[in-house]
Amino acid sequence: MAIHNQYGIEAENLALVYLQKQGYSLLLKNFSSREGEIDLVMENKEVLVFVEVRSLKKAGSIHPLEALSRGKLLRIVKTARYFLAKHPTDKNIRFDLVLVLGQKPKIEHFQNIIEA
Repeated sequence: MAIHNQYGIEAENLALVYLQKQGYSLLLKNFSSREGEIDLVMENKEVLVFVEVRSLKKAGSIHPLEALSRGKLLRIVKTARYFLAKHPTDKNIRFDLVLVLGQKPKIEHFQNIIEA
């Protein structure tokens, strides 16, 4: 496994632990469709949350928030629609971004990055 893939897996695990400490419950990790993948599908009270995790190991690189292109955002939405077609819900839907930054990871959580 490539080092960057391992760091990505570790970042997802750190994001998961962080969100669970904030009261979120994990439904699925790495849900994928032919359109793309959603890193974490979680619940927070009465909200279904689709979470994209981005990580950067080196300081001075582009900020992970800048790495979310319009195309990536569209793939996330299409994958979420596919998820909802397979798992209908009455819950409100939200799209979040969790950034894992640096060697001694700092976590930043942005809620509602896409208007649903």
